[in-house]
Amino acid sequence: MVLRWLRLWAVVALYGAGLSLPAAMEMPDYAPARHDRFYAGGGADPALREAWDWSGVGLSTGGRWGTLVSSSFILSADHWDPGVGAQMVFYPDNTGSGAVTLSVDAGWQIAGTDLWLGHLSSAAPSSLARYAVTDFLGAGFIGTEIAVFGLDDAGGTTSQRIGRNVIDAVGLADVRFTGEPVLIFDYDRIGSEVWPDEQRLVAGDSGGPEFARLGGAYSLVGINYFYYTDALGQPAGSGGSLVSASIAAINDLMRPYGEQLVVVPEPCGGMLLLVGVGVLGLCRPGRARRPAARA
Repeated sequence: MVLRWLRLWAVVALYGAGLSLPAAMEMPDYAPARHDRFYAGGGADPALREAWDWSGVGLSTGGRWGTLVSSSFILSADHWDPGVGAQMVFYPDNTGSGAVTLSVDAGWQIAGTDLWLGHLSSAAPSSLARYAVTDFLGAGFIGTEIAVFGLDDAGGTTSQRIGRNVIDAVGLADVRFTGEPVLIFDYDRIGSEVWPDEQRLVAGDSGGPEFARLGGAYSLVGINYFYYTDALGQPAGSGGSLVSASIAAINDLMRPYGEQLVVVPEPCGGMLLLVGVGVLGLCRPGRARRPAARA
């Protein structure tokens, strides 16, 4: 189950080191009133900002993402994780006021993936959302709409921009490790299925959440990881670490603390084979692949 077509193009993890300063998530039809979570001007468009409770999405004071998946655990990207000792800042609404700051006191990479699980020194208050994760994501989810978080250009912990995209492929790819479970969403500057919200990840967006819209509700499906270019070196799309492939490993780390992920059963029965280009997708309700966990 390898996304062989990715090997034809350049794939770049969204490292901040060695690149220019983190920029705003790229959006060809960007409008602050629609896409900035904390927009405070007139004529605000609530379509994305108020589509769901985003209070469990936070940034550290150092600009690293963390998304609440239980009362005291966050998910981020291992190559751009907040780190132990980080101060994570969350907001209970979209006004940018009433900040809640929580400290990270432990963290683990999920082996063989770019996922990073962080533990908070104290439980998040009930004013902050905890997100369910989508169960095993097979080829039946290709075409699913996702809401994607990336940085705005304002700086600080309210630098949150929201875009949309559509999952184009799911499978294994070689990015930092061999055969990592990922999801792929391309960059349609013209003819987008989610106009005017099409987006592409850039440096600094690593660790931001990707939420699948299923039946009018949102659940965490991926964590921002990389972008890729076409044969001419032009931006072609982005990708994230597939959370569903690591549910068991994440739960193993959370269990000693008395917490577990809330998993949303995926709406697929049976199996689909050879979907897309070189992608083998299996859709099995209630099952997840289990990589070994490593602290």
